[in-house]
Amino acid sequence: MAAFSGLAVGAGSLVGLPQQPGGPHVSSHRQLVAAGPVAPGYAATVADVGADAEMVGFTWTGAGAVYVEVRASVDGVWGDWLTLEGVPSEGPDADSAEFVGQGFAGPAFLGDEFRTIELRVTEGTPAELTVVAIDTEAPAAADGPVAFAGIPSASAAVNAPGIITRSQWGADETLRDDHPDPECQTPQYATDVRFGVVHHTVNENTYTREQSAALIRGMQEFHVLTNGWCDIGYNFLVDRFGQVFEGRLGGMTKPVIGGHTGGFNSGSTGVAVLGDFEEATVPRATYTALRALLAWKLGYHGVDPRGTTMEVAGDSPSSLYAAGTMVSVKNLEGHRDTNSTDCPGRYLYDLLPQLRVDVANDIAAAPDDRLVGDWDGDGDDTPAIYQNGAWYLRNTNGEGPADLVLSYGAAGYVPVVGDWDGDGEDTIGVFSGGYWLLRNSNTPGPPELVVHYGAPAFTPVTGDWDGLGGTGIGVVDTGGAWFVKNAPAGGAPDAAFAYGALGYRPVAGDWNGDGIDGIGVFDSNGYWLLRQTATPGPPQIVFDYAKATDRPLAGDWDGDGIDSAGVARGSYWWLRDPFSGPPDTVFGF
Repeated sequence: MAAFSGLAVGAGSLVGLPQQPGGPHVSSHRQLVAAGPVAPGYAATVADVGADAEMVGFTWTGAGAVYVEVRASVDGVWGDWLTLEGVPSEGPDADSAEFVGQGFAGPAFLGDEFRTIELRVTEGTPAELTVVAIDTEAPAAADGPVAFAGIPSASAAVNAPGIITRSQWGADETLRDDHPDPECQTPQYATDVRFGVVHHTVNENTYTREQSAALIRGMQEFHVLTNGWCDIGYNFLVDRFGQVFEGRLGGMTKPVIGGHTGGFNSGSTGVAVLGDFEEATVPRATYTALRALLAWKLGYHGVDPRGTTMEVAGDSPSSLYAAGTMVSVKNLEGHRDTNSTDCPGRYLYDLLPQLRVDVANDIAAAPDDRLVGDWDGDGDDTPAIYQNGAWYLRNTNGEGPADLVLSYGAAGYVPVVGDWDGDGEDTIGVFSGGYWLLRNSNTPGPPELVVHYGAPAFTPVTGDWDGLGGTGIGVVDTGGAWFVKNAPAGGAPDAAFAYGALGYRPVAGDWNGDGIDGIGVFDSNGYWLLRQTATPGPPQIVFDYAKATDRPLAGDWDGDGIDSAGVARGSYWWLRDPFSGPPDTVFGF
């Protein structure tokens, strides 16, 4: 290799950052490489980075993009050159509390226990160029990946993959707790997750399975103590062995605002793959894990990976769009789609079209139904999930595991809910092939009432159409024709009329509190068109609420006798009491 001109720096100027007591060993060591501005072509050898390091990053002052190439000598053998982008495309938005604005690149894994590095600046004019060496050689997480702890499988149509939690990979929670900015001590949340962003971390691809957790600890240290962020920037990380790691603190099912995509952090979930995929292909295990993670996470939030969402660009020096610009963002995008960067590398980026298809297919292969009922007879309607004959019921409108789990029905059946015997408590049932198979208690067993009413392609609806107590049944055909019965019985309909159109989804509820259920539809634009009785005519209540792709739900959320609107978006429930305004209750179940 050619010799490099520039400053050879010894260990005298290093500053060791203290290890947090009781946690895995991680420490950072800083050395000034060049005090004044340096130009492209500048090169230097750092003879001793100050520790038996595994990772290295750089900081500097000055505006503009900076690219630094670096390699390490491991056991006397020089590794390959690695290009670190100094474009601030990864990080918090400029108007967020954690934005510092310091130039940085890395950190990158270069090998095990190196002391000497060579670097060269290929673009930009950084001043006060500083190398940050990270010693993160430590045991891997004590336990292997576990199933998603504390979250019942029915909370998502697609089950979560095994995810190594923060406690397992050894996250240093004191970094957030002791952060000088009080806003960093509490996770920040968006209203929802609307799209996913794929990254790569530009590490050498030679790390071992056991080193993955240590590398993530090193990233957390660099992101917080060097960059000044609140926490590690990514929401999730995936390694080359297919291991999945929890990233930023705040809850894996929550819309946590990360620091990974300048200008587009709010509303996104960022997944980083450990490695450099500009020159290397993506391992099959990595792709499989990335696919499984995104199918669960995007499915949980009701995101179609093949779609787009309109986003308002935030303030970021690396964004491809000026702050305030309305941008059509792919629901599953690469980092380079909205920021000035090569991330996630050409080989990973080229896989994204197939990844969108595979993730969408995985979500579609695990359908479920979201519905509501007064399961305990207290007057409040609360959630239920039905999937392949399994029911999961909750007695409150909030997060948590199911209060009751039972089996009734089978794959392909349509779940229905009603007070079939008029005792004031809603119970389960299923509709299949024009048959209603109903039970008078929320328990498994054979149907207590079997009714033939309707046809296989019809949509079942239920309601107290005459106000006499108990729940009647009905069906709606594909063209919007309703056929309702005042009781769960066969025979001729008690009322037949047209309301709605092709593609509209029927809803029913007591919209005015008079004890009689009316009808309604949720149209293809997200509008609710309601009537106070099961009769034809123009809509009496019209409003728009939620997305047209959401699943409409009608229920009495507060026990006041009046039903109102709600939707299920993936595994999140958005409920509101009046017919206008924002949701009153939002939770994941």
